[in-house]
Amino acid sequence: MSQTPWLIRAEGPGPERRRAERTSRAALDLAAVVEQTGGHLVLHQAVDISFAFEAHHLPRGTVDLRSGDPLGAALADPDAVLVSGAGIYIGTPIARDPRWTQLEAAGRSRVLLVTSGLSGEYFGCQLEGSAAARFLDGVREEHVGIAARLTYPDGTVIEVERTTIGYRSTGSGPAHRSSSLSGLIRQVPEDAIEIESELLDHDELRAAMVEAQRLPRVLPEINGRRWPSWP
Repeated sequence: MSQTPWLIRAEGPGPERRRAERTSRAALDLAAVVEQTGGHLVLHQAVDISFAFEAHHLPRGTVDLRSGDPLGAALADPDAVLVSGAGIYIGTPIARDPRWTQLEAAGRSRVLLVTSGLSGEYFGCQLEGSAAARFLDGVREEHVGIAARLTYPDGTVIEVERTTIGYRSTGSGPAHRSSSLSGLIRQVPEDAIEIESELLDHDELRAAMVEAQRLPRVLPEINGRRWPSWP
C-alpha cells in the first residue's frame, strides 16, 4: 500500500476493520448509483486508498480498471460511471489528468467516494454529472427541513438543513456536514443572536446547542424565546 497516505494509515486502532466497514457501506451506495443511472461502474485506482473492493462488493457489469486507464474508458463509453475517491490526499492523481475536465465538460456521470483523511470516516458517495445526487448507506439524500437557522450580529444567516442522511449547512462560509445536529453546530461560528427551527421545539433546539457546547456569551432567542440562563 505504498500509495496510501500516512494520514489514512494512522487512522487509529483496527484500520483493517475500519477499511472493511467503509467498503461495505460504499458498496450499498454504488448499487444505488447504478440503479439511478442505469450505467455501469468503472473503477479508478484512487479507491484503493480507503477501500478494499472485491468482486462481491461491486454491481454486475462493473469494469475494474484500477490497473488500467479508467479515464480513457469512461470518455469512450457514454454509459460508464467513473468511480474515484475524494478527501485529503485522495483522488489527487485523477484530478491532475486533463481528461477529467473533458469528462466534466461532457456531463458524464462520475462518482466520488468521500472519506476523511484525518479520521478515516466515510461520508458517502457524491454522484456528479447530469444525474447529480448524494448517497449514504444506500439512501439518497433528500431535503427534510430546516433544523436550525442561525442569525449573527452582522446579519449573516446560516441554515442547517436536515436531510435523509444527516445534516448540512448552507449560507455564507464553507459548507459543512455531520451525522448529528450538535456535530454540525460545532462547525459553524459561535455567538448567534437568534436561532430558529422548522423541525424542533425550543427545548430540543436548546438541548442541541448545549450538547454542541456552544454556550454563547449573549443569550440568543431560540424559536422566539429568550431563556434567562444556560445550564
